[in-house]
Amino acid sequence: MFEPVKMAQALWSTRVRRSRPC
Repeated sequence: MFEPVKMAQALWSTRVRRSRPC
């Protein structure tokens, strides 16, 4: 089952991690 929400959350996490050093 493909879950776009999970993928979006994962991308968000990576973006936030890269943007924020925390």
